[in-house]
Amino acid sequence: MVKVKGNEATFQNLDTKELIVKKFDFLHIVPNMAAHSFIAESGLGDPSGFLDCNKETMRHNKYPNIWGIGDCTSNPNSKTAAAAFAQTEVLHA
Repeated sequence: MVKVKGNEATFQNLDTKELIVKKFDFLHIVPNMAAHSFIAESGLGDPSGFLDCNKETMRHNKYPNIWGIGDCTSNPNSKTAAAAFAQTEVLHA
């Protein structure tokens, strides 16, 4: 997305540079999701850079004294506050 004006959003195709204008009634914009670089650089991340956690226990797959929660983890869930809240039940148990 390169521009929003009124009820129109303008997008640019990164390959062709073509501009595409779409009208909307409701617009929800979500940035690209990525973990902080310090996770990937620390050796704690998976190949995509997210904290390498077991999706059932939230425990790190290599270091048993590390747990993850929220949008920094490699777990296959949405990266939202609601997901992090649901994950607290796993850590609490």
